[in-house]
Amino acid sequence: MALKTRRFSRGRVALLCGILALPLTLAAPSLDAQPVGAKTSFVGRLDAIEARITRGNREIVELKKAADLASKSLSRDAAPFDTAQRARNKVRAQVLEQLVAWDKAHRSGERAGRFLPPGQAEDAQMLLAAAHSEALSRRVSDIDVLQIIDVDVRRTRQSVAQRAGMSVEIAQNTATVKAAEKTRKRLVNEANSSANQKQVEREVRASDQDLENSLGMLLKNSTERDFHRLKGTLRPPVSAEVAFGYGPQKQAKSMSYVRHTGLTWKLDEGTSVKSVAGGLVVFAGRMEGFGELIILDHGQQYHSVYAHLKTLDVKVGDTVERGASIASTGQTGSFDGPKLYFELRKNGHPINPTTWFIQP
Repeated sequence: MALKTRRFSRGRVALLCGILALPLTLAAPSLDAQPVGAKTSFVGRLDAIEARITRGNREIVELKKAADLASKSLSRDAAPFDTAQRARNKVRAQVLEQLVAWDKAHRSGERAGRFLPPGQAEDAQMLLAAAHSEALSRRVSDIDVLQIIDVDVRRTRQSVAQRAGMSVEIAQNTATVKAAEKTRKRLVNEANSSANQKQVEREVRASDQDLENSLGMLLKNSTERDFHRLKGTLRPPVSAEVAFGYGPQKQAKSMSYVRHTGLTWKLDEGTSVKSVAGGLVVFAGRMEGFGELIILDHGQQYHSVYAHLKTLDVKVGDTVERGASIASTGQTGSFDGPKLYFELRKNGHPINPTTWFIQP
């Protein structure tokens, strides 16, 4: 198999997440902390880039959902908001008109009081104040409504500002994802150069060994069903011609061969991946060298491995039936485009899956 690497600590942590049936949330190092000249594995660098792309796309999806809800809410409230604005202006004008009228009357009363005999001026001021209070009391409900409308107007304006902020965040995340995708493309070209093929091959062998050593640490399927009796009856995970069969494969632009312990299908992204048999999901998440990866335990130490996926439709602890859709194909962790890599393992060791499938 091509396209796997060592990065032991992160790969082992990923498998430990499978042991505990915990959500896989491996923190990928920042791309800014991965200079081009950094002495790290190609697969490790690829994993870090793809982790950023995955996070960015996930945030874009969530932001778009929130923005869509905000837009619907604003659209729904647009007419009431416009009505509230007009009502606010009308009520405010009426209240202000009342206040201005009584302020004018108050000033007139003060001037007239200067020419009234003592005692009568005070009585006139008291009557004016009482009349003023009585008149304003009729406007108390209007003032309350005005305050409520003002709160709604401010809240709506805040919602508009938040919706605009979401658009900015979506644009920023989209730019980040595009930049990371360009970086990924440059890294893939670098890894595929003849000068780096031997290093990638070493990383492949180390990664395969890591997986083999760690399968025993995952959850166990306690089924008593004899999986070996299914030999010759399984259906492949996808309906397509196998691009690379089980066994050593010649490297492009080279006379050397690389270890290939499974089957590879070259497929467009988004092709549905089916489980070859019923089993327990013991791993579902990112793993360096494999990209998005699913491992099913079929019992009696038999495991099926599905790598370089785009989306995962199952989680650790799920029980799946034969032929169930568990994922879609992608190119995560791949240096040669979209594909599906499949392995069948017994006691942690890869075995040739070809004879396990129904023969045409």
